[in-house]
Amino acid sequence: MPKNPQFPTPENEKIDWINADGPLQLVKGINDLKELSKPNTITLFKLNSQYSPYNNSKYLINVKSRIFGENIVPQNGRFTTDYFQYVFVLRNSQALTKMK
Repeated sequence: MPKNPQFPTPENEKIDWINADGPLQLVKGINDLKELSKPNTITLFKLNSQYSPYNNSKYLINVKSRIFGENIVPQNGRFTTDYFQYVFVLRNSQALTKMK
């Protein structure tokens, strides 16, 4: 996280407390995908298969945020696959290193 006056940022700008599963933001439905993936992996999920629950769901597109100020809520009548067809879960990764 880049240095700014609003949040305490370590010298190397690496933090481990902003994730899709809380505490500062929560993607509704992320825990379902965590259960289907294994620790220390990257798992790609195809969301728009014929019988996928995401074709008629708002999971993964509702985000409760304490850090960015506003929650993200999809438009009425829109579902997950209207926004994206694939999602990947990156579990237990180290913080990224900033490009120079």
